[in-house]
Amino acid sequence: VLTLLSKRARETLLTLTGDPARPNRPAHQRFHRALSALTASLDIRPEEMDSTSMLSSAIAHIEASLFEPVIARSVLSRKDTGTVRDEAISSSSETFPEARRLLQAEACPEERRDRRPRNDIEFIEAQTRSVEARAALRWLKARIVRDGLSLNDVAILARDLEPYRPFLEETAAEFGIPLNVVGGQPLAENPAVAALLSLLSLPASDWPRRPLLDAWRSPYFDWIGQAITPAHAAQLDEISRQGRVTGGLEQWREAFDLWEKRQKTGDELEEDESPLSPGEGQGEGVREKFESFVDAITPPSTATVRQYVAFIETLIGDDPFSSPFLRFQNEGNEGGGMNVVVCARANPSTAGRDVEALRAFKDVLRGLVLAESALNTGALDYAAFYTDLRGAVETATYFVKVEAGVLAASVLEARGLSFQAVALMGLSEGEFPRQEREDVFLRESDRTMLRERGLPLKTRLHGDEATFLYQAVTRARQK
Repeated sequence: VLTLLSKRARETLLTLTGDPARPNRPAHQRFHRALSALTASLDIRPEEMDSTSMLSSAIAHIEASLFEPVIARSVLSRKDTGTVRDEAISSSSETFPEARRLLQAEACPEERRDRRPRNDIEFIEAQTRSVEARAALRWLKARIVRDGLSLNDVAILARDLEPYRPFLEETAAEFGIPLNVVGGQPLAENPAVAALLSLLSLPASDWPRRPLLDAWRSPYFDWIGQAITPAHAAQLDEISRQGRVTGGLEQWREAFDLWEKRQKTGDELEEDESPLSPGEGQGEGVREKFESFVDAITPPSTATVRQYVAFIETLIGDDPFSSPFLRFQNEGNEGGGMNVVVCARANPSTAGRDVEALRAFKDVLRGLVLAESALNTGALDYAAFYTDLRGAVETATYFVKVEAGVLAASVLEARGLSFQAVALMGLSEGEFPRQEREDVFLRESDRTMLRERGLPLKTRLHGDEATFLYQAVTRARQK
């Protein structure tokens, strides 16, 4: 790609982090591999750029000595003997000037007394991910309140953010901290989309009792077309209990028959059955409302993906407060919508989140239509369509627009960014840095032997975790 780009662009500038004077430094191995590949493929000569470090002294010391064996040996010698060997200082004098200064300070009691303690680097021990997320956000909130940093000046990073995501979102909401999660949030976990998927599953799963009752009570659905109210939902719940309904339209209708018979004959309820409250005994129109509900959300038994998508978009309805959503017209089924977007906007605290999720859901629907056009697939039954739809939603994400918020991202997603303060989570053995393992079928020694015999086999142990930790540590300028 870069080769083709270089032929079309007058000038292309590529920047890489690294130290040309120390090409074998473990923390820069990924950078130097990329530099070598670019130099060989594009026939270019790299130029070193002038740069000024903005890191605090403590973080700069870590940056200079991270994964350097000579520093580790010097520190080990100090712990074992209480002194710093002259040869250790001498060996690092040319390549590690910052390390030499710090080691000499350790060797000199006067300088050690003059150094004032700093808290640029703090370690917090946590027993679980939940506790760790809470401690990290509490520390960042202290930086915002006490140190006067803005929300955009702090970040929370992890080698893999997914295990921490639910704990971060819950704690950030509790602390009142807006969170800007890089990579988006899982679409299937949004409450509005989850309620919509549950509703759409009813015809495919034979009308199970609990999801059906949840649909009648959901704040995301407007059943004005069927005149369904919370009181009707309570009546339907009691009727289903008396009729022992688990699922299936046949069971639902038998429950209605049983309930109507009891109302006419005055049969006594069993011990575990509760009577309907006054005014509910008549149950006026509940059966008719149930049948109207079933008719409204029952799709064609067999149709194309485009027809199913048109049916679902008609159910969802449009957003009257913004530009209309693109809709695939479904003739003969207009006016049966549930005003899902309008209902989502009714709660100001979650409106932005839910509307963005519903927009992403409609993007998934359009993606299914485009896939059908490209693959030229025919008609399918609704159960197969719903399976495809749910699979697509479970792999999709959505983004909530946040003008200012604390960035939460993986280390790879935060490359190139810089912050005043960073909370780095997951620093535990085996998690970050992760342990690289040999291929059990082709060990590194075997790869080396085969390369010597002319086979183009690459090593699997690149030491990239060292680079990832280096990038994580150097995202913070002050703390």
